Parts: sequence; structure tokens; C-alpha cells
Amino acid sequence: ANAPALVRRALADRLWSVRGAAALALGSVGGPEDLAALLALLEDPHPWPRRGAILALGELDLAAAAPRIREEVHSGAPEVRLAAIWALGRLRDDGARETIATLLRQMKPGGVDPEMIAEGDGAVRLLSDAESRLFDTAVQALARLAQGEDDLFVRRALSEARERVDDEEMDRPARLPPPEAGAGRPTPTLRAVFDAALPNVDDDELGC
Repeated sequence: ANAPALVRRALADRLWSVRGAAALALGSVGGPEDLAALLALLEDPHPWPRRGAILALGELDLAAAAPRIREEVHSGAPEVRLAAIWALGRLRDDGARETIATLLRQMKPGGVDPEMIAEGDGAVRLLSDAESRLFDTAVQALARLAQGEDDLFVRRALSEARERVDDEEMDRPARLPPPEAGAGRPTPTLRAVFDAALPNVDDDELGC
């Protein structure tokens, strides 16, 4: 019975790791009364508490937070950007579709240069993985924001994104952030994510 109170107190802990874990936990035990505290945590100097707060706001379906979360899709911290894109796909506010579609057009589908792998360039591998996670998460989030199967705006944006993905890349596991990936859940391929988002797509109809 005291779990939510303990979690809320931990939001002010001096350790960023504790603040981040507490924010994430509020997604399971919190409620609408935690909106103000989670929004305040978005000003935290460390990205991990901000990530936790954004994921919690999405889990709790606190749509009032969406305008503030949209600002975080431009964060310099990839983990914060991932959380923001994922949460916007859940909260479905009026500006989310345009925000994510615009981001998706600017993102790289992923893939690492084989020569870089052979040379053991860990920095390039890490950067490529972050870009792939952003791209894959944006695809899934935008699909969730479709207003029915005939939503041409969303279908066109997703179809354009799919055209930029190599066929080999389509069969890799989609790099999605928790809670969509992990916790024993099977990970779909990127092709499966697109197929679910674009059933019976007609590229001529979409103008692609």
C-alpha cells in the first residue's frame, strides 16, 4: 500500500539512477495525480530520469503531457528521443502525427558499414544502432497514430520510409525500446512492423 508513496519520494533522490528508476516505476503504480511531478522531472539535468518520466507519462496515458514531450523528440540524448517518440505514439495528441512523420523523413533506416565492423569501429556501430532504434520506433509510433486504415497521411509517410530500407535490412529484428521489446516479448522484424502498418498498400494510390 505504501509503494506509490515510496516511489514518489524517490523522484527527489540525489542519485540520477534512483530518480530514473522511480520515474519508470510510476508508470506501473502511479496515476493522473503524478502528472506535475513527472513533468517537473523532464527538467532533470540527467537524461535517464527524463527518459523514465516520459515512459511513465506514456504508460499512464497522460495526454496533457504530449506538448511538452514533443519538445523532447529533439533532445541530444538518444534514449530521451526514443522515449519521446514511443510515448507520442501512445498519447495520440493532435501534433504527434506531423512531428513523427517529419522526424521519420530525416532518419536513417540503419545498418552498419561492413568495413567498419571488420575494423572494429565501436563508435560507428553504436551510432548506427541508435539511428536504427530511432527509425524503427518512429515507424511503429506513426503506425499507431493512423486514424483508420484509410489515413493517407500516415500511410504515405510510412510507405516513403519503407522505400528507403534495403531488402536485407527489412528482415532484421526491429530495434524497439522497452516496453515494446524485452520482458520476454517476441521481437518482430522490421518487415513485419511495416506489413502491419501498411496492409494491402497500393503505392500508386499513395503517390509514391
